[in-house]
Amino acid sequence: MKSRNGASLDGISTPSRAFEEAMKELVKRELVKQDGKIFSIHRAVQEAVNYHDMDDVQNSFNIASRLAYEAFPKRQMNEALYEKWSQCQEYIPHGVHLSRKFSDYAASGTLKGSTFFVKLLSSCAW
Repeated sequence: MKSRNGASLDGISTPSRAFEEAMKELVKRELVKQDGKIFSIHRAVQEAVNYHDMDDVQNSFNIASRLAYEAFPKRQMNEALYEKWSQCQEYIPHGVHLSRKFSDYAASGTLKGSTFFVKLLSSCAW
């Protein structure tokens, strides 16, 4: 069972001893936080585990940019987004995170921006 901010062990009837020991070690090293049966994994740890090469980073970045852009409220001609502010507040942090990650990787030339990334940043700035 998943929560909004983490994963729960409710679906695992009896975790193995090896799993429990591994989780204890990760919690001890502060790479994972535990609150009851809910575990939270730091973004840096997720990125280290998820990405295998720069093509994978670029593909993941493009997908994340497009998903965030598509979810962001769209502005109609001559319309402000004040009435949709709660939705904007939900997605602006995603745009900020992607912008920071872009800055981290773009300096080396290994990550390229996309049309959806630029549109997302434009929406966030508006």
